Amino acid sequence: YKDLEYFSAQYKEKIGLPLTITGATPQTVRENQIRVLVEGGMAGIRMGIQSGAEKTKEQYKRGAANKTVQKATHIINEHRKKLTPQYDLIIDNPYESDEEIVETLMLLSTLPTPFVMAVYSLTFYPGTELYNEARRDGLITDDHKEVYRKYYHSCQKTYLNGLYFLIRDYAKHGSRIPTWVMYLMTRDQLRSCRLSHVVYAVMLAWKVHFIPMRMAELASKTIGDLSRGDVFRIKRKIKLYVRKISSLIPTYAR
Repeated sequence: YKDLEYFSAQYKEKIGLPLTITGATPQTVRENQIRVLVEGGMAGIRMGIQSGAEKTKEQYKRGAANKTVQKATHIINEHRKKLTPQYDLIIDNPYESDEEIVETLMLLSTLPTPFVMAVYSLTFYPGTELYNEARRDGLITDDHKEVYRKYYHSCQKTYLNGLYFLIRDYAKHGSRIPTWVMYLMTRDQLRSCRLSHVVYAVMLAWKVHFIPMRMAELASKTIGDLSRGDVFRIKRKIKLYVRKISSLIPTYAR
């Protein structure tokens, strides 16, 4: 800690540029250390979360419990006026079940905002146990194409993956999808009848300000139509808005 105090003081005095710390882990985040680094000019910190599922974290050799992740993000969030965090996640793991993916989504819905979220498609790198397992199971057949030439931001277009990006877009603006809403969007029963997709579409519409911007306008015009007894126009508006909302519902599901 004394070394950090010395470094922060010297950095602030002799360099004075915004400082970004990369490679932080939830286990290494301490309140006093973050505070002294922010005082020295730290404006960004990048921390790997990767997954909220215990089995997946074992695969990635990441041992931080979800409570540790939550504690670390709350410590960082105390400095949100000066510090912008980035949290890294890995998706597209063929060994993950939907239930394990949902564990991560539910964890993310509890984290304080704002934060930047970087989402990476899992790449199997030679020399790792995970690569050897994937090779043995026939998931990797061409290293050049499936490893070295793979674009790790090119994620699969699945419904659950879409929820990661929805969380990301809310979080960067300082908003958060309520945990109970995330619960509705990830329940098997609701997903099987596509009701979860409707909730998704509503949250997506709210994100792009479709509902807030149009609601007052719609209400005003509807009152005018009612006063004129123009039922046809009201029906037409309802169909139009239903069509717009429906267009936001994902056509893919996992």
